[in-house]
Amino acid sequence: MLNSTKPLVGISSILAVLLVVSIAPNFDSGILTNDVPVSDSYITGGYFTATLENWKGEVLYEETFDNLVPNEGLECISDHVFGTTECVGEATFNYIGIGTGVITPVDSDTALGAESGTCARVQDATPSMNTVTDGERLSTFQVVFTGANCIGEVYGEVGLFDQSTVGNMVATALLPNTVQLFNASDTLTVTYNIENRNN
Repeated sequence: MLNSTKPLVGISSILAVLLVVSIAPNFDSGILTNDVPVSDSYITGGYFTATLENWKGEVLYEETFDNLVPNEGLECISDHVFGTTECVGEATFNYIGIGTGVITPVDSDTALGAESGTCARVQDATPSMNTVTDGERLSTFQVVFTGANCIGEVYGEVGLFDQSTVGNMVATALLPNTVQLFNASDTLTVTYNIENRNN
């Protein structure tokens, strides 16, 4: 199944990393005020894409889907941006993990429902950023899980973490359809996109 429609990013629905900042003081009158409506805020949103290819390089499955930023993720983002101390030991979020869970994520989640014990998290230490469009930036993290390490399980969930094991989870989602790697040369590519834009 192919669904390449990019989800809308908005305040009313969290697609991924959702951060709304509306800081625009007015110093003209000598009084500090904030007259900027939320609709003029800076918004960050993210989403996953999963692509399953067989040993021939044929795409068997590709889907783009929304995710949830749990409370822990929101706290870690705030710590990174504003220097608060709600999250514990947060580091750079560039590890993607997969699991066999199929239960819808909730705000209180701090881990995947059933993270794989054999198919280890993969790091993208050099994510890319598209800087072409004024007022908008798109950062992309992409990792590849191979059948050589990940045969024998049916995967239904993904997550973005800051450590190779345990650590903090900043975003998570269920795959729209479960996937399985049957051969050593099969691959599951998971991409996480973060879009920053002025609204």
